[in-house]
Amino acid sequence: MGSWGAGPLDNDAAADWECGLDRAVIKAQKKNLPRGAAVEQMANELVRDRYSQHGQPRDHEELRAAAEHVIRESGSYDFPEAFLRELAEAVKEIFLDKEWLRLWHHPVEVRENIAQQRLRLLKLAEVARLMPILAAEEAALRDTRLERVSF
Repeated sequence: MGSWGAGPLDNDAAADWECGLDRAVIKAQKKNLPRGAAVEQMANELVRDRYSQHGQPRDHEELRAAAEHVIRESGSYDFPEAFLRELAEAVKEIFLDKEWLRLWHHPVEVRENIAQQRLRLLKLAEVARLMPILAAEEAALRDTRLERVSF
């Protein structure tokens, strides 16, 4: 594993995953889909297939990179709540993998970074859960205001 920092994008595996993401984004754009759709699809594949045939976790660095791109893309794309929660759970598994963490020069810094990612994903999941409720309340409020103004 080649790494140059503790961040989720500071390693070779993450850079390789990002190259695949670039290709997926180009394909999505040809279909008039937003970038977030490509991020969701690729991250979802990692979450679903995070274990090899032998039950061993696949490359954690790719999953951390995917989670980071989901977080960054969340301002312009609405990820489903269930997907965000599942991704947060996968990130938690990385957090708990002590053998993998021992491979790092600064495992405490890496672990703190992973904890922050998970927290941000859980916050995004909560926002995704609340958005339909807030939209319905806003629509009801707008209808109420129109009724009062009408003569």
